[in-house]
Amino acid sequence: MSLHEVSDWAASAVLTTIGYFTRLVFGSDKLTTTQLIAFYLFCGGVLWITNTFLNPGIIRSSVQLSAGLVIPNLIKGIISGAKSSEKKVTKTVEKAVDNISHKVDDISDAVKGKKSKTN
Repeated sequence: MSLHEVSDWAASAVLTTIGYFTRLVFGSDKLTTTQLIAFYLFCGGVLWITNTFLNPGIIRSSVQLSAGLVIPNLIKGIISGAKSSEKKVTKTVEKAVDNISHKVDDISDAVKGKKSKTN
């Protein structure tokens, strides 16, 4: 890794950090230490993508700066969306299992009823 690449990564990290601190100043939510570590790991992926696929310039810098503002919302949105869809799937599966268990109970009652009539 050349000195130029290291300086690009450092500048990218500073831009993302500026975006996050802007969020702290104007927003009300703050990240815990664990969330902050996950945030910077996620940002590291975004920085790798932008440094790999975008040419240096205003667009890449803008994406990296706005990443600090937007990524926490993206992470929270993905997690809350996953939780809500998980709840929906859980309810659907519970209903299906309940229906199946009721049908099995009905069948077993019917079978027991027939056996008792024949005995």
